[in-house]
Formats: sequence, C-alpha cells, structure tokens
Amino acid sequence: MAMLPGARVVHCRRDALETCFACYRELFASGHDFSYDLDDLASYWRDHERLGRHWQRLFPQRLLVHDHEALLAEPDAMVRRLLAFCGLDYDEACVGFQHEPADTHTALRTRQPWSREPAVAARYGAELDRLRLLLGAR
Repeated sequence: MAMLPGARVVHCRRDALETCFACYRELFASGHDFSYDLDDLASYWRDHERLGRHWQRLFPQRLLVHDHEALLAEPDAMVRRLLAFCGLDYDEACVGFQHEPADTHTALRTRQPWSREPAVAARYGAELDRLRLLLGAR
C-alpha cells in the first residue's frame, strides 16, 4: 500500500470456519492443494488474518474490512459504507442485482441472491470440531 499512496483496499472477510470449510469441500482444478488439508487451511487462514491486521494497523484510513456476514444482515448499509469508502455515489442497482436471474458460474457454483440462511458448517456439527480447534473457534 505504501507503493500506491492513493489506493484504497477492501479486505473482504467471511467467518473463518465457513470460509475454510467452503474451500475444503471444493475440488479445485489446480493450484489449491492446501485446501485439501485442514491443518494447511487453518494455517493459511491464520496467516491471512495476521496480514490483514498488520495492514490495518499501518494504514487504518486506507483499508476497509468488509464483513460478509454484516453484508447479509444489512445489505443496504454495508453497500453504502463500501461505496463511501471508495468515494463512489450510492446506486440502488448495487443491491438490486440480487433480484435478477443470473447465469454466472464460479467456484461457488451459480450466483444466487444474498442468502440469510444459517451457516453451512453448522450442519456438520462435530465433524468439523478439528477445524474449529485449529482455527481457535469457539
């Protein structure tokens, strides 16, 4: 960030357990071998979090932590916050897209409207206790 003095960075975050479990259950084409091992996944997550905190300490006015769960809970407020941070005007289309049909395919499968369903990892109960332990989750 020091190299780009005018840059603003958005650090998109999601619940650690949900993120790691989503990676673990995805069969990537290549380049993500770490995602098939819970110890490696947790280590990558901890490194990611540590690096995010480091950049936040160094550049608190230029780095915005954008939380996925908060976005789902309050989409309008969070989108307004994100746009304001980026110096952009609010446009209803930024939240309205979720009501339009989409045919976008990604690692997350087909794009769907923002869901407020309970966390996926919760459905697996004790099966994910090792990952919870590795992440230091409660």
